[in-house]
Amino acid sequence: MWVKKLGNSMKQYVVCVYTVDDPIHVSKNKIYELLRDDRGESNGMIRIIDDSNEDYLYPGSWFMPIQIPIDIQQAMTQQRRNKRRKS
Repeated sequence: MWVKKLGNSMKQYVVCVYTVDDPIHVSKNKIYELLRDDRGESNGMIRIIDDSNEDYLYPGSWFMPIQIPIDIQQAMTQQRRNKRRKS
């Protein structure tokens, strides 16, 4: 699988490239944070924080890895924290 092992401080992100017909928690062209899941990855799955703000496994073929500058990563993390506080 294309998931790379990076240092603990490096977050990884993916973009959904799959058109989802069923109402599940991912959207095409949306960016998601990737979480390490060696067991899932060995089965072709990746774990992401999805639109429900929870982490779930999805087929790795639905996503492509992307690199995001650190300042944008920090802004995305802050926005997610703010969203959790409001819930």
